[in-house]
Amino acid sequence: MCLIRALDEVRRTSGYTDLEERSYPHRVTSRLIRLERERDNCLLEIAQLKAKIKNLEKRAESPEGKANLKNAQDDLAVLVSKFEGLEEMRREAAAQKRDFDLARIQYKQRTSIRDERKRMLDDIKAQIEKLKIMHDDPDTPDVEVQD
Repeated sequence: MCLIRALDEVRRTSGYTDLEERSYPHRVTSRLIRLERERDNCLLEIAQLKAKIKNLEKRAESPEGKANLKNAQDDLAVLVSKFEGLEEMRREAAAQKRDFDLARIQYKQRTSIRDERKRMLDDIKAQIEKLKIMHDDPDTPDVEVQD
């Protein structure tokens, strides 16, 4: 029972209740991947808009050209702000992912210890059963008992 408490302790201290390995990504991992994809797309949009602004600057003599340049610069400011927000959320998600990964490692280690102890107990139980058989029926041929 002590090992079950150890597993519960990992869950409690980490704040994650679902630390078991599974075939699909955990929500923490999925969120980080999504934020990285959004950030990368935003960077691409920023690069494209910077190129557009560079072209507009060359042809900004007319009032319409100046208005287009101003709009593009405003759009760039919005995208840069969005990028900064996404980057901050991505950093937070990366920190949560590190915490989650550490909790999962602790959980896996403790699960491994629990499983090994279960195997040892099962082996001991089997040895006890063999000894009981030998004790209860002295005519039974010797049953090999492991050390």
